[in-house]
Amino acid sequence: RSDDLAAAIRALAGVIPLVGTGAGELFANLVRNQRIDRVEKYAVYLQEEIMKLPTRKDVMSLLQQPAVVDLVEEGVTQSVRALSDERQRYIARAVVSGITSDELNHLQERQILDILNQLNDREILILDAYRTEYEDRGQKFSALLPEPVFIGADEKTVENDAYYKASLSKLERLTLLYKDVQMNRAAEEKIGIQVPEFENHGGDLKGHLRISALGRLLLRKIGFA
Repeated sequence: RSDDLAAAIRALAGVIPLVGTGAGELFANLVRNQRIDRVEKYAVYLQEEIMKLPTRKDVMSLLQQPAVVDLVEEGVTQSVRALSDERQRYIARAVVSGITSDELNHLQERQILDILNQLNDREILILDAYRTEYEDRGQKFSALLPEPVFIGADEKTVENDAYYKASLSKLERLTLLYKDVQMNRAAEEKIGIQVPEFENHGGDLKGHLRISALGRLLLRKIGFA
């Protein structure tokens, strides 16, 4: 709850030397105002998406359904933590998509919101880069890929590479990306069955990451053409 958060900030500021409770009140007000601003932005973007619908008059009746109310409330919860306008738009688009789906799909639409909540903006861009046609990926990946790690690389380079790999692992874990495993043709010819190839270092399966059907669906729900 926002009141609990504000109280925690006041208490924290009270024990930090040279800050004191006066600054704690300021921090609490800043948090409260930021939350209000973010929810207001979400409401504006939600309205914009609703206005694009061909059957806007049906939205009010849909909003009486508990499953739809749950989607809208989840959008509010996520909007409070959204740090960018683009993130607010992602949330609003996903919510409106859920509002207009049939009743059987509301749980699936909620699942899209739950997955979106687990991704940061950079991971969404990584997913979009994998969605792009192979010949056009270079420009998108150039802004996302970290510098290659080499022997003697500085700590920052190693950390950036680790963060990027962690993002890829998360996208795989959420089944938004999958590995198209490379098979050992020589082994297949020799023993007659398909055998996957493994990396020389680490023992991971060899292959190429590709975007899954769920990954494409998520991007479509949040407005990627």
